[in-house]
Amino acid sequence: MATIGRAGAVAIISPLRFSGFLAWLAWLFVHLMYLVEFQNRILVLLQWAWNYFTWNHAARLITGENAAQRSNSENMQNVLNRRLHEERRGDDKMATQADGRRQSGTDP
Repeated sequence: MATIGRAGAVAIISPLRFSGFLAWLAWLFVHLMYLVEFQNRILVLLQWAWNYFTWNHAARLITGENAAQRSNSENMQNVLNRRLHEERRGDDKMATQADGRRQSGTDP
């Protein structure tokens, strides 16, 4: 079963094949029946009906915003970590050079 748009779906249930509005109603029914309590079923049905008739797209729309934000955040974190590592490595080189000068007696 899969929904396609606002009132369309496809479903293959054993030997039966549905498409369109009838498959969409079957999809709604099956998903409602998987909810545990009767009260939950009624509440979800009312929420779905409200979202359907008010064209509330947030209920059905999955966007990649969080993934994009997470990706940008991860990229920024990687850049910062790389710079910090480079700074630490540079500090280590400077400390090693200073130690070498102290041991050779050339450090003022």
